[in-house]
Amino acid sequence: MSFFNPQGIPEWILQNYSRNVANLGDKDEGDSGFDEDLDTLQVYSLITATADKGVYEIHALVQFCTRVWLSTFNDLEQWNRKYLALMAREFPYGGFKNWAKCQQLLPHIESLYVMQLSNDDSVKEWVQVLNYAVRYIQTA
Repeated sequence: MSFFNPQGIPEWILQNYSRNVANLGDKDEGDSGFDEDLDTLQVYSLITATADKGVYEIHALVQFCTRVWLSTFNDLEQWNRKYLALMAREFPYGGFKNWAKCQQLLPHIESLYVMQLSNDDSVKEWVQVLNYAVRYIQTA
């Protein structure tokens, strides 16, 4: 969550990432673990639920501290690549039927504008996300 825009983080994208990483055969087990993680973050006031169902916010200071903490382990670049891969997988083509999803995700690609790209795969993912975002902006 520390790479998203601090406001308007959709639960569905976090859950998709969690399922993808866990790669669990039992969907209910993965969802249970995800729900527990979200509850823990909320109990410690690291994230808050918004008035919109299934949308969360994270305080910018919490994001900053998390990134600093990751950088102490030299993991920041790895997590940047994972975030880019997630956005490449989840940001849909900007057609009319995908406008709602594009609108939710558009603020979260802002951090990709200045991202340092480390390999050809990252460049391809970066170009794809920004291309889809431009197509959405042009048609919306």
